[in-house]
Amino acid sequence: PFSNKVGAFEYTGKTIVEAIEHGVSSVEKKSGRFLQVSGLKYEYKPENKVGERVISVKIDGKPIILDKVYTVALPLYIKNGGDGFEMLKNPVGIVEIDSEKVIDSDIFIDYVKEKKELNPKLENRIIVK
Repeated sequence: PFSNKVGAFEYTGKTIVEAIEHGVSSVEKKSGRFLQVSGLKYEYKPENKVGERVISVKIDGKPIILDKVYTVALPLYIKNGGDGFEMLKNPVGIVEIDSEKVIDSDIFIDYVKEKKELNPKLENRIIVK
């Protein structure tokens, strides 16, 4: 909805978990920092103390490896520290995107045009315990 530019960056599993933890840190206030994810699943307990809410992060069904480097696509607003995501300001690396499309809405429109038919379903990417 904000026409954000999107990029692809490399982060350690530890940084990814820190970002998810930050995203759920004020879930009870319904703040805008709650991350929507794809390509991973996570579980959290909102009643846990801030900083200890995330209880599981899995990629391809396996626990995230904290010192492994993963590629993450995200809006530049978040990558640049927006909504308090300071941990994402300094990625391990930058991944070149082979596309002239870098605005989130344009990427989504192209995806819908390519698929022609969407079949949304519940994927249980985010589990509240």
